[in-house]
Amino acid sequence: MSQVGGTSVSSPLLAGIVNADAHHGSSTTDELNHVYRGAKAHYALRWRDETSGNNGFPAMKDWDFVTGVGSPLTANGK
Repeated sequence: MSQVGGTSVSSPLLAGIVNADAHHGSSTTDELNHVYRGAKAHYALRWRDETSGNNGFPAMKDWDFVTGVGSPLTANGK
């Protein structure tokens, strides 16, 4: 069994989520604002709040330096 993580996984994963949303913001700031507004409005449906682990900062409830808004849930809710 192997474990992968960090920016090697999270960057392309978030890029795919943003692309699948098909919002096509005029700037990175516009796109991120759209993503975070959607995350806040429908958090429990789209994200899992990761509350364990650390990268020098502890993972905590809600946004943190370790996982940001958390892990995206798939269509299967996992």
